[in-house]
Amino acid sequence: MTTFVILTSVESRPADAGTNPTVVSVSVDGATVAAANGGTSTISVCPQATSIDVQFRNRATGEALSHSPYALDWYSRGVKAGHIVAATANDGRVSRTLTRPVSAIEVSGEGYSHSFNLTYRACKVWVSGVTVSAPYGVSGDHRAHVRVTGTLYAEHDNGTRGTYPQGQVTVLEGGASIPAATLRANAAGAFSGVIAVPATAPLTFTPASTPTRTVRPASHGVSWVLAPTTTAPVRVPTWMARKQIRYSTSRSFSPAITNYQGGFADPTVMRVGNTYYAASTTQSNLNLPLMTSTDLKRWRPRAALPNYFDYSSWRSYNEALTKAPSWAASFSRRENVERISQWAPSLARVHKHTYVAAFSAATRTTSGDRRDSCIGLAVSSDPAGPYRARSKPLLCDPSTPFGVIDPDVFVDPQTHHAYLVWAAEGIPHQRRAQLAIRRLNRAGTGWARGSHRHNLLSFTQKWEGVIMENPSMIRYQGTLYLFYSANRYQTGHYATGYAICASLAGPCTKPRKGPLLASRGKISGPGGADAFVDTHGRLRLAYAAWKRGHTGDDAVGRRLHIATLDRNRHTKHLGVHRMTQ
Repeated sequence: MTTFVILTSVESRPADAGTNPTVVSVSVDGATVAAANGGTSTISVCPQATSIDVQFRNRATGEALSHSPYALDWYSRGVKAGHIVAATANDGRVSRTLTRPVSAIEVSGEGYSHSFNLTYRACKVWVSGVTVSAPYGVSGDHRAHVRVTGTLYAEHDNGTRGTYPQGQVTVLEGGASIPAATLRANAAGAFSGVIAVPATAPLTFTPASTPTRTVRPASHGVSWVLAPTTTAPVRVPTWMARKQIRYSTSRSFSPAITNYQGGFADPTVMRVGNTYYAASTTQSNLNLPLMTSTDLKRWRPRAALPNYFDYSSWRSYNEALTKAPSWAASFSRRENVERISQWAPSLARVHKHTYVAAFSAATRTTSGDRRDSCIGLAVSSDPAGPYRARSKPLLCDPSTPFGVIDPDVFVDPQTHHAYLVWAAEGIPHQRRAQLAIRRLNRAGTGWARGSHRHNLLSFTQKWEGVIMENPSMIRYQGTLYLFYSANRYQTGHYATGYAICASLAGPCTKPRKGPLLASRGKISGPGGADAFVDTHGRLRLAYAAWKRGHTGDDAVGRRLHIATLDRNRHTKHLGVHRMTQ
């Protein structure tokens, strides 16, 4: 048995001598025991204890005895390891941190002594040998049912390891603190059971309860290397989960994904500081999918809403447009969220703490060629949202079958005024599609007083076909550029061009006869581009493209790519420095 012997003494007044022990209590790493008058007290601690705390008071009067210094010695197997003379503080307390094997501590002065024996219990417990069997699905259930097995271990006070009988293991779902299941170990420390978790969630196994069995003490030097409880992370294979389990498609845009590579059509990218925020056309059962990146290479879906339960039973629900505007047609309802058909959003910072999301949405659900899209605005104080949609659309055009689409919010860095650029759909054989612009008010939520629409661009080149859409305006190194997409998006002829504008009201001219971005290598139909400047001051284009061989395949979808552009300082013309594949 390892014993801490504590000898205590103070200059006692005659009335105190022999009657009032002056050691009130001793604490070892938070485990406290009161001093027994004239006897020996026992305190049970973990082998990894690292500090001791002694409190001195007159037991009769309760007075803190702080007027005398005390010599505090600590020993290792009977050999003195350290010495300090310390005066207690006003609360009559002396503390000391122990950083090496210690077998005894002595507090000396004049007077009485008191001893505290320490017994040790298993305090370090961990799981090992965790395995996960192949998951299987249950009809109508969006979770994976997996069998897990393992062994629960404990470290004894003499450094040996052994199984810890009747222990409990908690299985946590990803980073959540809510346990998915609790498995109890048998007498041999082994546990096994079936648990149900989201199909692609990582699982973490860790002991759930503090062990209570006291390990038989042994005479030895205590090891003071404090190691935290370890865990065994296990991941359900994503390919297996997707193959065998049905689950809501919104889980394909889960916040647990650290490098999203799925569909992300008509992207918009907004930089705030060193973080990039990207949003796309409706997908994965989300009205406004939004994700972030710090390097433009690895993208992570936005974090789950803290009040997810107001909208969905899915704890990782990460919708950035939780309340659909009443003017937009609802195509489906997912729990407490109306699903709308939202196209080509634009994110912009209009003030220091005000962010705007502009989007186009269908106003009717009837089949056929009519969509009657309008453009609406949503506002948030956080670039990641959620954004609150305005009750009325900003712009509609009922004269065309498709209305107005693909808004772009442009904040001019020279004047800080905000503008809306959009695509006005044409009428076959009557009116060409146009890219137009109009100034917004200071809040970015409506038209500026006295502002008017200005038409900027229409299709004039053979490669453009009869479709022009997805405008994106940017002022880069003093020049006003207008990017656009043309031709049919579901084909390999879809491409991205640009124009240089003399002013915000035009005119805009196309400096080249062909597109800037066109199908090449592994990508097909690059379009829906959005221009931005990265943290190094380079002009970048975020765009979506099909994977070659899957052009027009909505099941595969268009994925996000980032291009780097070059600028000729003499002609101001742009070229492609690099396109990601």
